[in-house]
Amino acid sequence: MDEFVVTTASSAREGIARLAQQAFDLVITDLRMESPMAGFEVVAATRGLVPRPVTVLLTAFPVPTDEWQRVGADTLLVKRRRLPDPAETAETAVRREYTAGKKPPPMHSGSSLI
Repeated sequence: MDEFVVTTASSAREGIARLAQQAFDLVITDLRMESPMAGFEVVAATRGLVPRPVTVLLTAFPVPTDEWQRVGADTLLVKRRRLPDPAETAETAVRREYTAGKKPPPMHSGSSLI
């Protein structure tokens, strides 16, 4: 099994700061943190990164598809009583990006998660 290096952030502001300090293959962010749309700020911060990480937006408050896609998220997961396995979902999202040729393979070992 592949190993993942996990990096956490307790707020959108902290997550955005970490994005400026380190490259990530995958970013998972909640929509509602210090403000109702703070997760959109994290997603927007990934847009100019090279390489750009796969971004997953997690929420209990669904938003229209065109809205989360316009901001730049690759996937939206809606919290329910039972969520799909997060590791499996993340792996599927990353594999989809690599096999579609949208991203080159990671240059470092493992993947990072914020």
